[in-house]
Parts: sequence; structure tokens; C-alpha cells
Amino acid sequence: QPGLEIQGVQIGNPTGWPQGNLARAERVRGEIDIIPLLRGKIQIGEVSAEGVLLSLETTDTGAKNWALDLITKPQPAETEAPVTRGTQFSVEFVELRELALYDVAVTYRDGGLKKNYKFRLDGLDGTAASGEPMLFSIWGSFQVTPFNFTLKGDPFAELLNPVNPWKLMLSGKIGESPIEVNGSFQPKDQAAEASLQIDAEKVSLGGLLKDFGISDSMEVDLNRFSVEIDLRGGNLKEIIEQSNFSSTLENGRWFWPDPENQFNMNFKIIKGTIRSPAGKAIELDLAGQIQESPFKLALKGDPFAELALSENPWAMQLSASFT
Repeated sequence: QPGLEIQGVQIGNPTGWPQGNLARAERVRGEIDIIPLLRGKIQIGEVSAEGVLLSLETTDTGAKNWALDLITKPQPAETEAPVTRGTQFSVEFVELRELALYDVAVTYRDGGLKKNYKFRLDGLDGTAASGEPMLFSIWGSFQVTPFNFTLKGDPFAELLNPVNPWKLMLSGKIGESPIEVNGSFQPKDQAAEASLQIDAEKVSLGGLLKDFGISDSMEVDLNRFSVEIDLRGGNLKEIIEQSNFSSTLENGRWFWPDPENQFNMNFKIIKGTIRSPAGKAIELDLAGQIQESPFKLALKGDPFAELALSENPWAMQLSASFT
């Protein structure tokens, strides 16, 4: 089985992007089966890489520095297509028996949000054998929070040539929070389309709210948190503008300081729901306690995109009842 190992790999940014590398790696190794390749079947024995650095970036219009598609000029309608002579040869991906990535660092600059994110993959290993479900172990950190997951998915060939939604299950921990994700994914027109059900325990959302520029001081701690997402868009800005989500909150605390108006909201959460259709108002219904007094809280605000992307004040209506 022939193998190829390359050290000191560097791939520069495409024309029109800042100077520097899109990717570099200390070592990359691959093996491919030759006999199946002659029959148009790609069977990869091993792909491994170490010491990888990816510098990913999008513009505010959604252009990506990792989109390396070749641009071809459209052929005029009156021009006859050239006659093809000889034998046409097509290939089909069959399997990847072993994938191993170690010491991978990813930096991502989102031009729409004007924010930088860091992702570190300490290790990923697993297999995508022919006709068998994918199975991978993944561990690393996002920003400074460690994670450890097991990923199970439909066969990899079904992801490359989707006819039906490609199903996946992700289970593990982010920090000290157990989390499970069930969903399906199907590429369409270069924009991600996914349906996800996320269930988590012992969740602290303050850091996430700060990362997305929603609030630097709001704290939300929950014993249980679940969210359903209809995810659409090719970058974070588009995802925020186009996605729908709804979530439930159980048993926790919500602290929202407002120093300007000398008013702090500090609630014990018993149960709540959040609904955020794309381009429509956010609605929150919350039941809880303030100093042992039961209350119900209803909030209706501008669309989520206005909260996450705009620097203008976020308009909302808040009503409460106490018993």
C-alpha cells in the first residue's frame, strides 16, 4: 500500500486576502489503495497530520479564504460544446480506514461579527469504513474551555453525495457540562443547513453571551438546558440572521445588571422557554422566584440578529406578575 509523508507543508492565502498562510503542518502522511483507484474507487488507508495551524477568515459578505473553487467563464449559448473523445473516468470515495489528527490549532476571524475565535484540537482519531457508520473521538478546547466528544455519524460517502439528510450524534462534555447533540445535516447551495437538538446539564451561558457580544455582564446558570435549532447560513453572520431556534431552561439563576438605571435583575429560574424565529421578535416566558416570592416574567424584543450584530440599543418590552 503506497504511502506519502510530507514535512513542513505550507499553503498560502488566496489572492486578494492578507499575506500569510491559510494552513501549515509539521507533518502530513497518507496512504491510498492503488488497485481500487484504477477501478474508480478511492479507498484511503490512513490520513494523519501533526502540528497543524489553520487561519480561517470570512468577510462581511460571506466570502471565505478557504473556498478554493476554480472559477470558469460561462460558455456562450450559441457556441457548440466541444466534442469529447476518449474514455471518461470518474471516481467515487469508498472509505477512510484511519484518520488521526494531533496538535491542530484553528483561528477564525468572522468579518460579519468582527470577532476572533480560537479552537484547539488536541486530538481526533477514528474511522469511516465503507458502508459503516463514522466513529471518531475528539478532544481539545474552544477559546479556553476544554471539550471531549464522541462523534457517530452516517457513512461518510452519504455526506459527500447527500440524497437524504446525514444524521449525527455527538456526546461528551464541554468543561464540566455533559452535552448531547442529535441532528442532521445536508449541504445546499454552499450554505449549511442543519437541524440540531442539543441537551446539556450544569450549563453556564455567561461566557457564550460575552463571546457573541450580547452582554459582558449577564450571567445565566442552569441545571438543564435544551435547544432546537434550524441552522442556516454559510458563516456566523448569516447563521445569526437566518436561523430559527427555541430553547427550554430548567432550575437555575439569571442575573442581569443594569448600572445605568441602577437596576439589577436577579432571578431564580424554575422553568422557561425562549423562541427566536429568524427575522422575528425574540419571546421569553420565565417562571421563577425573587426572594422566595413566585413570579412570571414575559419578554419580547427585537430579532436576535439586532441583539447580536447591531450596535444600536436593543428594544424590548418586559412584563412581570407576582403572586
